[in-house]
Amino acid sequence: METLQSRRAHRTPVNLEVDVETVLERHRGRITDLSENGAKIEGDPFQVGQKIKLTAEQGVMWAKVRWAEADRCGVEFETPMPEQFRRFLDSQGAANDRARRVFGRKVA
Repeated sequence: METLQSRRAHRTPVNLEVDVETVLERHRGRITDLSENGAKIEGDPFQVGQKIKLTAEQGVMWAKVRWAEADRCGVEFETPMPEQFRRFLDSQGAANDRARRVFGRKVA
């Protein structure tokens, strides 16, 4: 179950390809929503409660599946976010903020 802290974390839309591994399987996926505490991954489904390893250009993170649907799942990170992922998240947040500005005003 997600904690209040993880639900309150700012979520940033991203487009990040990852390898998703379990003890027995390896799949390609795409992180489409990233926060300090977790991510939404599109691709092959995984089971709720399953522990997975996410590998991207930015590094490796371990996570636990918190919810799952047919073609996506939500995960909570089990280890602190590596610095390379944090820099990527910060850069994506800044890019998204710039994209929402219209005539010098920030659009919701």
